Amino acid sequence: MKLDTGRMLNKEENSCIAHGLGTYQWLREDVSRRPLMIGYNPCNGVVEASVTDAAQILHHFQFNQDAVVPDCTSRELHAYEFVADLEGASICLNVQEIGKKDDSSVVVFLHGFLGTGGDWISVMKATSGSARCIAVDLPGHGRSKLLGQDFDLEEPGLSIMAFAKILQQLFDSLQCQKVVLVGYSMGARISLYMALRYNYKVAGAVIISGSPGLIDEKARKVRRAKDDFFACSFSASGLEPFLDAWYSGELWNSLRTHPHFNK
Repeated sequence: MKLDTGRMLNKEENSCIAHGLGTYQWLREDVSRRPLMIGYNPCNGVVEASVTDAAQILHHFQFNQDAVVPDCTSRELHAYEFVADLEGASICLNVQEIGKKDDSSVVVFLHGFLGTGGDWISVMKATSGSARCIAVDLPGHGRSKLLGQDFDLEEPGLSIMAFAKILQQLFDSLQCQKVVLVGYSMGARISLYMALRYNYKVAGAVIISGSPGLIDEKARKVRRAKDDFFACSFSASGLEPFLDAWYSGELWNSLRTHPHFNK
């Protein structure tokens, strides 16, 4: 429709059409055998089509079954554990997987701070028809846990770099050349880091609510001080007081107005 509209208005066509996630060409060539007749009305300056003509096209609407991805929302979710090593400690990751059995397309979903891999299940089910989808409970979250460590060593710190080393071991265990990372917030930071540090294993990254960080040095110092305060508060007071302080911030103003916030 965009091409036909452009011709009516004597506008130059774009070299690349991406209508509806690139489905324009698919709809035009594989579904609609007779194109919708579109005309330019000089009286009102509107590009329009006949409702009757559109109804006839819809009546004879056909799918190319070779091109349509089936509904995979009913596929079974498979959960398992993966043990990784970090600085002399063993960390057991809770992993959930759904989708294609082959490794031609593997997508790994990384949740945000205080989240779990289960946050991604609905998205994974919707994507599972065209990819092998994997979600992980990152260390310190969900059902992932520290199994054991050498007595002479301190408990390993869970930095972005530490998360990346653990995930790199998981990726190496997958029988695929590369993975696509999808990360939200903290998961987005990990995805950015891994896309740079382990680019031989990462084909691409989808970054949601994440950035490389603050540019201004003074702002970074303030943020580090706040993060240190929250970390000390968490260690000293436990989870519930920490959550009260955490969700009192301006970032969560809209969340606090949700009717289920206090449930």
